[in-house]
Amino acid sequence: MKRNYWPHVIVLMILGSIVASFFTIKIALQNSVVDSNLFLQNYHITDKNINQILGEQAEFNSLYTLDFSKSVVSENGIDFKISLKNSSDDEVEAEFEALVTRPETSEFDKVFNSSKFKFDFPKTGRWNVYLKTTKENLTAYHYFETDTRTPEKLQIINPFVSHKRFEKMEAVRLRSLEK
Repeated sequence: MKRNYWPHVIVLMILGSIVASFFTIKIALQNSVVDSNLFLQNYHITDKNINQILGEQAEFNSLYTLDFSKSVVSENGIDFKISLKNSSDDEVEAEFEALVTRPETSEFDKVFNSSKFKFDFPKTGRWNVYLKTTKENLTAYHYFETDTRTPEKLQIINPFVSHKRFEKMEAVRLRSLEK
């Protein structure tokens, strides 16, 4: 009589799927989710107030420019010097809040409440600087990215790149300035 091994294979596949599911859940629980701090606040608050944030950002960008030309990035750290200038190129006082972090973890996060700060990188690799600038009732957000392996590159990234509403609001603002 010939033996049929298909039932054994099916049982082994079911048991293998259960074991794989168990290890997937175990690994997922060990590696917790790291929330993005792009706007230096909880994403629920950001999502709730995104229209206000976008409006303030557009108004802020029309009145002020951020000057970080005196900032120095090296493979050991970052020496950040920020100033805010108005349309007549005069420096104006503002409140700055900065967060230096790594993209994949919040273990090395450091918060600064100044326009000038120095931070030594404890680890090589990619680093992000999230900046919140407040002037009177307007708040603006800026995002910088650097890599210790290529420190001469400090990339300015628009945090609103995925927001089509911001682009539309900016286009409306530019059209109103032309009139």
